[in-house]
Amino acid sequence: MNKIVISVLTASLVAGCAHHMETHGDADTATIPLVWKPTTSMATAGTRELTGKAPPALRIEVTDSRSELQVIGRNTEKLQPRMVTTPDNVAAFVSKHVAELIDGTGVTEVNSNGTLLLKTEVVHFFVEETEIYSGDVRLKVTLIDGGGNALWTGITNGASVRFGRSFSAENYEQTLSDSLVEAVRNLMQSSSFRRALAGDA
Repeated sequence: MNKIVISVLTASLVAGCAHHMETHGDADTATIPLVWKPTTSMATAGTRELTGKAPPALRIEVTDSRSELQVIGRNTEKLQPRMVTTPDNVAAFVSKHVAELIDGTGVTEVNSNGTLLLKTEVVHFFVEETEIYSGDVRLKVTLIDGGGNALWTGITNGASVRFGRSFSAENYEQTLSDSLVEAVRNLMQSSSFRRALAGDA
């Protein structure tokens, strides 16, 4: 079983033209839905396809191990930090888009009947807003075969940095989306993960 930590920081310094978030009740907090709004793609870093035999299909199972499941960000521009929360299920959001991103590479098929299980744990899913937006998504990933054996395990990280308007829902959405794209791209570019996926570990 291979263990690897993947961490790459990609900076997307783009000016935001987003709407501001409205606070609800407590002026020190704001709630936004999880919206998929990436400004980058898997193709940006040239995801390479596996060679040789086609790997078995994947099914994906995502859990969320964060201590505060609804908290996804924090604005520290003022003396009193303002927290950003979501009413949505982060694990379900991550599961949907990890599946779409992997399936879109053409490397392997993702479906509910896949032979291999990609067990994914959301360790970190957060945006820190100061004068810039800094996103960080961390996923603990374990690839498991049909017999329940772990073929590969590791942490894949994704990060995104951008300028934008203060307390902008759209900028939070873009930063989280791009960070997740980066995390999945880093996973799919890991040579040891690709070997395990192809049965060559």
